[in-house]
Amino acid sequence: MIGKLLIHPLLVGLIIWLLPPFNPELQLAAVLLAAMPMMSIYPIFGTQYGYRNFTASTLMLTTITAFITISLILLFIQ
Repeated sequence: MIGKLLIHPLLVGLIIWLLPPFNPELQLAAVLLAAMPMMSIYPIFGTQYGYRNFTASTLMLTTITAFITISLILLFIQ
């Protein structure tokens, strides 16, 4: 969860910072897409390997936490 919601957006932001300047709206979109929670198919994959409950609860936790992280990203970028 920490990797997906914090480290991934930070790495995307770092890459954007290292790239030549381009459209700021696209930069914001890239960081926000990186901060989105996991795909909803994640528990379906977990079911095939016997981790249905773990993957479903992880998805729920990341979705709830994403509200906070996305709000913080928008707050700091603005």
